[in-house]
Amino acid sequence: MPENDNRATQHPFQNLLISHTFFSFWINMNSKIVTILAAGTFLAAAFAGCVGSDEEQTAGEAFSILGKTGDGEWTNETVVALVSEEITAENAKDAAGRAKTVESVSFKIDGVGAGAKVVWDFGDLTTETAGAEVTHTYAAPGACLVLATIGDASANITVAVNYHASGSGTVMTLPGGEVYQEGTSYIDYLFRVNEGAKKCEISMTGSGVAAETSDIDMALMDPSGKQIASSVGATAEEHITCKKMKPAGDFTVQIGQIAGQVYASIGEVSFDFTIDVLYA
Repeated sequence: MPENDNRATQHPFQNLLISHTFFSFWINMNSKIVTILAAGTFLAAAFAGCVGSDEEQTAGEAFSILGKTGDGEWTNETVVALVSEEITAENAKDAAGRAKTVESVSFKIDGVGAGAKVVWDFGDLTTETAGAEVTHTYAAPGACLVLATIGDASANITVAVNYHASGSGTVMTLPGGEVYQEGTSYIDYLFRVNEGAKKCEISMTGSGVAAETSDIDMALMDPSGKQIASSVGATAEEHITCKKMKPAGDFTVQIGQIAGQVYASIGEVSFDFTIDVLYA
């Protein structure tokens, strides 16, 4: 007789049951892993969404600058400010030493809170690290490009600081066409023009003893002394418009009897004048 085989005979259904149990265990474990990973991803995303939530401006985010003078409206276009002065007989040739009245310009960054740290470059060789709103005073006329920087982002705006001067004087007119005397028959007034000037407007109105004795004129000279414009009407009301204000430097407006012109008038003539140099 054959020897008894002590190994248990396994039924096919028994093998199937074992495979099914293992497969269920594997599916259950993987489901738990997926659930844990998904929960971790959700928490990480939620946490990431909270980081920086208190920041109103991040590095590299675009922004724009607004500007205004006084009680004017905020604008992202060119801001126009003014430097003005009075020219007298005593300071006629002291363009740098006259007392000036200056106008402050306010700037702010649109959409940024007051606590933002901004590096401001005002375009006149001055810089400042301040908040999203700042005020700056320009001491001299000119065209300035203002730059604001937050992190890696920056924006700019243009400021045109125009120049205005007013003055008055008196000259003694002489008949004929001889060489006239400075300080007596004409007066030279110096004024500073900086880079970027677009146009100059000069107006003068005079009055003498009688209309026929009030004929005085105006001439404009560049920094080299070359005459670049003139107004030589038959009365004491003259106007000059000049669009070529180069190079930068001290320009001269001459008021009174101009060399090369012939005058019939004689006597004292008083006059008032204004000078405007526009940078926008």
